[in-house]
Amino acid sequence: MSKPFVIRYRGGEERFNIKDLEEKGFKVKFRDFAENITSLATPGGKLALNTHYDKLEAVTVECFPPTDIDIVVYRGSWGELKLKNHDTIVIPLGFDHEAENISDLPVFLLINNFTVDEV
Repeated sequence: MSKPFVIRYRGGEERFNIKDLEEKGFKVKFRDFAENITSLATPGGKLALNTHYDKLEAVTVECFPPTDIDIVVYRGSWGELKLKNHDTIVIPLGFDHEAENISDLPVFLLINNFTVDEV
């Protein structure tokens, strides 16, 4: 099973698409969308350690004003990944993860949840 990975922002309005997930071997169906505008709203803000066994998450990080620096670090027993504005981290089922705002900007999370048919 693939560990968490980042889809880097490629420009334009699109952040990622289903094909990005399929290229990593995931057959998914959209489940729901959520946002988290509070956990990382302040520098040093944290998203508590969590593990999901019922969904794959694709979390896009956004800051204001937009900038091209590392703004969030996601960590887990699998390692860590740093994300810039508009980047998306994909967290497969069963992977622990927590996040921290490592910038001096407010950051919010756009969370797309998917059910996984095959891996």
